[in-house]
Amino acid sequence: MITSGKYVSTLNIGIQDIINIPERGKWWLVGSAWLGSKENPSAAGPSNGNASSHGEGQYSAQLLELARQQRMNTDDRRNVFCVVMSAEDYLDAFEKLLRLAIKDLRVVVSVIIHCSLAEKEYNPYYSVLSQKFCDYDRRYQLAIQYALWDRLKEIHSLQQQQVRNLARFLTHLIAEGGLALSCLKVIEFAEIDKVNLRLMRQIMLGLLLLQEENKCLQVFSRISASHRLKSFKDGIRLFMHHFLARGSSAGKLPDDEQAKLLQDRIKQADELLSTDTRIEYDV
Repeated sequence: MITSGKYVSTLNIGIQDIINIPERGKWWLVGSAWLGSKENPSAAGPSNGNASSHGEGQYSAQLLELARQQRMNTDDRRNVFCVVMSAEDYLDAFEKLLRLAIKDLRVVVSVIIHCSLAEKEYNPYYSVLSQKFCDYDRRYQLAIQYALWDRLKEIHSLQQQQVRNLARFLTHLIAEGGLALSCLKVIEFAEIDKVNLRLMRQIMLGLLLLQEENKCLQVFSRISASHRLKSFKDGIRLFMHHFLARGSSAGKLPDDEQAKLLQDRIKQADELLSTDTRIEYDV
């Protein structure tokens, strides 16, 4: 708690939450949702009909209609959507989503990603909320990675703004350590098309031009020691030199200072990816 960079958030657990553990479970712990007993099946688990109808009752008709328009066609998806869209901030959303005690983590992360891509302009709220879940439990980290892989498979059906939102969403999670750069290994660099090229260019520029140099280099040092990622690392190196370094030298960046910074960062990243020795950087 006293280490620089660490963050501890309270879950606002009240006395009623403790008293009602037999009925509601310990919502603040992952996987501890109470599912009810055989003797009293109507005693309400988070997924029964009474719980869902009670949940819908606390949301406005306008919000529920918006959920319907966004095809939130199950109780869990609808509840997650309403919490995410009505929360005061990302911490409020995080606590309320934990309180829902949804067992299938993919439902939670898929709705968050859906909302992020549906915005007309990129909203960092969804990225920060996803990062909070990544920091909280590794299972959310894996769920987000698999959900993003599903989006990458259908990327050609996304609109340009959705692709831009996806790129910035991924850039934030990779830069903050929620996901490793290797989450992009599903992209085939040898046969990359225009849509994936545009996505990768936005992500790599966002990472290489991060304001904090240490944060940028840690993105690449995190995967530098992995022998299993050799082909992926070679693909990233080729992409940087062929699609980014040449573009910056051709004057495709706004100013010379930014182009020089990009060239320097590409050189540093290339050195990290071409070695099998992990290099640590002070945070």
